[in-house]
Amino acid sequence: MRSKLGNRITFDCAYKQLQPHAKTTINVSCDCLNQETIEEYFEIMVQDSEPLFFQLLAEVQKPQVFLNRQEINLGKIYAGVKETVDADHGKNKHQSLVLKNFGNLPAKFVWEEVNDPKRFIVNFEPNKGTIAPKSEVTISMEIIFYKGGNIDELIFCDVQDLELPLGFEIKADAFGLNVAYLTAEEQLAQTTMSNFNDDKDSDTWKNIYGSMNKLDSFNFTNVKINKISSNKFILKNLSGINTTFNLNSIIYEPPAHIAP
Repeated sequence: MRSKLGNRITFDCAYKQLQPHAKTTINVSCDCLNQETIEEYFEIMVQDSEPLFFQLLAEVQKPQVFLNRQEINLGKIYAGVKETVDADHGKNKHQSLVLKNFGNLPAKFVWEEVNDPKRFIVNFEPNKGTIAPKSEVTISMEIIFYKGGNIDELIFCDVQDLELPLGFEIKADAFGLNVAYLTAEEQLAQTTMSNFNDDKDSDTWKNIYGSMNKLDSFNFTNVKINKISSNKFILKNLSGINTTFNLNSIIYEPPAHIAP
């Protein structure tokens, strides 16, 4: 039989003969697709005796799990560098992820696995579990992008018995390979610089990759003939992508010293 809203109720045995002093078990199944409160009465007809009656009650519910946000914007990041979204610390803690279960049923969830070195790798903690009724689970995320440019990706979370997965859009402006240099004179001018790692965003560093700041010339002062003169500059990889470099030099006469 079917309930008022089309949920199906079945018995595994519609007719059975009992021997004297015997007993049997009848299994009742509810195949439910729609939310409703089921209240039905069933009659068991007994040959040569009075009928028996029983009541069937069921509260059919669907999972009611929601994700607290639809978008995370990481802003300016570096390809190859891990970014963290955590409710307790970090620059992105205001964008933390929370799965909320508003229903009366426990809900199992599992996050999509993405491990693509050409695009990005993401890890969730916890990456799967069960949300108790009327409770929530805070999710932390670690993600590494391996390409530069404007990032716009979708990440999904499957919830058991939920028709469609939950998910959010993650955006970022990712810098790819980014190598910069600093000359000795510029280094001396940075009197407040104590650690190069603290200068990721410093304007003093001149980006080489993808910019016009090429190290085309290097100024040596007080150079004497047949005397070695040295100078230095610093190369720094501001991205999380490994790279190599080659230094080449040419011998030339300055224009002012060319003989007529």
